[in-house]
Amino acid sequence: MEPSAYSVSLEIQNVQEVEITSHGPALCYHEEEVKPISGVSLTWNDLWVTVADGKSGGSRSILQGVTGYARPGEILAIMGPSGSGKSTLLDALAGRLDSKTRQSGDILVNGFKKSLAYGTSAYVTQDETLITTLTVRESVYYSAQLQLPDSMSKAEKKERAEMTIREMGLQDSMDTRIGGAASYYVMSRIARLDQHQGRTIVASIHQPCSEVFELFHNLCLLSSGRTVYFGDANFAKEFFSSNGFPCPSFQNPSDHFLRTINKDFDEDIEQGSSGRKPTEDVINSLIDSYKSSTTFQEVNSRVAEICKKGDGRLEKKTNHASFSTQCFVLTRRSFINMHRDLGYYWLRFAIYIALSLGLGTLFYHVGSSYSSVEAKSSMLMFVVSFLTFMTIGGFPSFVEDMKVFERERLNGHYGTGAFVIANTLSSTPYLLLLSVIPGALAYYLTGLRGGFFRLPNDLPHPFWKYPLFYIGFHKYAYQGLFKNEFEGGEYVYNNGGVPKTVDGEYILKATWQVEMGYSKWIDLVILFGMVVISRVWFWVIVKIVEKVKSDIRGLLFGVPKKQRMQVMVNPLATPSH
Repeated sequence: MEPSAYSVSLEIQNVQEVEITSHGPALCYHEEEVKPISGVSLTWNDLWVTVADGKSGGSRSILQGVTGYARPGEILAIMGPSGSGKSTLLDALAGRLDSKTRQSGDILVNGFKKSLAYGTSAYVTQDETLITTLTVRESVYYSAQLQLPDSMSKAEKKERAEMTIREMGLQDSMDTRIGGAASYYVMSRIARLDQHQGRTIVASIHQPCSEVFELFHNLCLLSSGRTVYFGDANFAKEFFSSNGFPCPSFQNPSDHFLRTINKDFDEDIEQGSSGRKPTEDVINSLIDSYKSSTTFQEVNSRVAEICKKGDGRLEKKTNHASFSTQCFVLTRRSFINMHRDLGYYWLRFAIYIALSLGLGTLFYHVGSSYSSVEAKSSMLMFVVSFLTFMTIGGFPSFVEDMKVFERERLNGHYGTGAFVIANTLSSTPYLLLLSVIPGALAYYLTGLRGGFFRLPNDLPHPFWKYPLFYIGFHKYAYQGLFKNEFEGGEYVYNNGGVPKTVDGEYILKATWQVEMGYSKWIDLVILFGMVVISRVWFWVIVKIVEKVKSDIRGLLFGVPKKQRMQVMVNPLATPSH
């Protein structure tokens, strides 16, 4: 389970939650009455989610007409075996379904069709990704700086972050790096937020212990995308018992529920004294019993009541941290992460140092004779090629950074531009370190003044020479190094016992076919321009991916006019406003 408060979370097994936060007081509801809404209430009615089935060419239903609600001051637990649709239901409620899925039915916030606004909700996924090199204090503090407006002082932001840490009971672990915790401990802290601050909490949990189960107010039990039970968590045992599946004494109720409806078990489920029934028949029996029960009718009535009494107001945090603040905070956080993550740059740095020392001693002072031309060229080609291929070493760490970016971007913490700028600024010192120090070692040990795998004139046309040869950075890297090394130098070779001299310009033109129309500094400027262009393309690609996903989701989730009219006729639904 991974609870969330100002985007801090701890890694715990098998829990996923959406936390919808309002600043209203905690409310107490009676069974026969629904009081006016103060906070955020979620309702979903006849919700279907389907995905294309590649094998059959048709579609497969992940959720099948589920209905339910979540109210302020209460915790709703979504339970079910693997593949029951728990994660899909949470994604649908949070508006984060994959673009490949189709959704129908009503999801209303305080009785209106609207998305959850930034600042009113927090969503922690099952595979929540955190920067594990940061401490609890740092993680919460950086998150507060990114989310809270610039109108707040640094001291106020720090106090807010520390208050959040105290609310989660993590004050004794403030300076330790993000780690695990007991599920009951974390859920009890979540329950306190729910009771004292009137927050609406929906948590998906696979197999809670008895103590954790007792913290839940309502239970949504799913199997193969269908609702087996929705209602008061305390009445779930009575529901199963009345249908011939009583929970044995001293057994965890959640274990009993999941075992009863889990089709993964090969053995049958015993049904009292009437014999044994296949699990599929048991599930169908429970689903039919639930649909014909007064509990199901009460759920539909409660959904209609909440929609009817909802005023549509949803507190929205309009103030964000400024773009410059976001860039500064992200740069600082990323720099610390790169510094502490050995796999990001330090491992490569150690390899580069070892490589430079090896090459430096191997080619130690090769001299300036004509025979040294080939040795120097080989050394330069090896260095550039190895530096290029070793950049893949930081890819795993960069992938983790992208996962964090995706989560925080969806939560509205900052934009793509701030992330790209911060990543560029924070990585620049490390890239300079990786380039300058190993380069200096190789430079002085071999006595350089400063190749090609295939010479330019031998490259096949048109693809390899036009355009790849001219847009590849290798051309300008090699040419710049070769010009720096050979230009202005003289090399002596033996021709029939007679020593002759050849200048470096001739070697560059005749041997290596280097373009001599511009200096090595132009090559350096072109390389720098390529760095800038690659970063701009990185930003453009991320924006394009976001736009395409948004457009596809809009096309797939768009409700036809006929379907909208049908929804309006439904007495349990509320028209969109």
